[in-house]
Amino acid sequence: MVRSRPWHDYLVDYTGNLFFFGIVCGPAFYMLNGMYNSPKGERLIWGLQAVCVNAPRSAGNCVV
Repeated sequence: MVRSRPWHDYLVDYTGNLFFFGIVCGPAFYMLNGMYNSPKGERLIWGLQAVCVNAPRSAGNCVV
């Protein structure tokens, strides 16, 4: 007989997976977005600034 895990184990797993997804995909999106919306000579600086400002918020929003 196969027993499934309790529901709260799945909740913890899914929360961790979504937080990881936000951590990985959030900075990539905001880096490209910051580089696209920046002046020609300062693309890397503006991209990194956009990541520092927006990445923590996107990781938290993926969990919620």
